[in-house]
Amino acid sequence: MSTSRGTWPRRSRWSRGRWANPGAGARTAAESARPKGKALTEAIAAVIGEIAPDNPDGFNAEDKPAIGPLEKKLGFEVSPAERDAAWAAYRDANPDLFKGG
Repeated sequence: MSTSRGTWPRRSRWSRGRWANPGAGARTAAESARPKGKALTEAIAAVIGEIAPDNPDGFNAEDKPAIGPLEKKLGFEVSPAERDAAWAAYRDANPDLFKGG
């Protein structure tokens, strides 16, 4: 397409391709690095093992790992269901840590 002057209309670099939303590339990279299935559960469980039990910000009122610190260490969002599955897997893998309760 050409204009009445015979030239192509100029478009800014922000209106095309990856420049349309500069932050989109970072989200896509983080999402592609997010594990799936069993690997996701294992990744979350590994981070749960790094949380100090005496850290008041590490666990919520239900004595489950807080989602915020998990997301911060993992670099992606974690749903409560994903956290609960990983918490159950961590407890099953470390029964000696939970004999009292």
